[in-house]
Amino acid sequence: MPPRTASALWCGHPKCSHCPVRELGLFGDLDADALARYEREIDRIEYAAGSVIYRGGDAGDAILTVRAGAIKLLAPSADGQARIVRLLRPGDVTGLEAMVGEPYGHEAQALWRTQVCRIPVSTIRRLSETAPEVSERVMHAWHHLVTQADDWIAHIVTGPARSRVARLLLHVAEPAPEFGGEAAVLPTREDMAAMLSTTLETASRIVVEFRRNGLIKPAKGRLVTIDRAALETVAQA
Repeated sequence: MPPRTASALWCGHPKCSHCPVRELGLFGDLDADALARYEREIDRIEYAAGSVIYRGGDAGDAILTVRAGAIKLLAPSADGQARIVRLLRPGDVTGLEAMVGEPYGHEAQALWRTQVCRIPVSTIRRLSETAPEVSERVMHAWHHLVTQADDWIAHIVTGPARSRVARLLLHVAEPAPEFGGEAAVLPTREDMAAMLSTTLETASRIVVEFRRNGLIKPAKGRLVTIDRAALETVAQA
């Protein structure tokens, strides 16, 4: 269990049967009795924005499911600068390399306030002995991560800068009935530039343009509502 610090707060053991992303996670096919037997081995942890969840090269003894928020995975590039190579959203799983005894391959940071469920590898292995559907879910999670990586390279970080920013906003948007549509937490300009392989100035200019043209509108705090149809048009340019 991580220390109780300002950046990593242990929030207790999850109630998996009431989890909003259970159907997307590793235990979506488990019955209530099986879940109840293992819940106390799982830790629900909240991280402040910018917190390091694990570092590349750390020994991995657990995998993590994103419960709320977002995680950015970073890897060093040829110029020595860390590059954001993937963005994980609720229901996504990270740290799967720990399942095969490998150290974590990336640095994982909370993009904004983020909750994860930390599941020990030993728990998953014991569960898999009696519930083979868990092993199948792990394989699906591996496949999803590979597909995500391909999509990131093929779609998110290619093409004109305006299109890349539009695709990123569409990627992080979620339904928000309270705001009459969809909303997204607007990444910082620094994160946006790192994710999209563009300059800070370019990212800032495009966000200002999108605001001016009504493609994104302030909602609450760092939340913005999006005009999905308009952003999709820009994304396809």
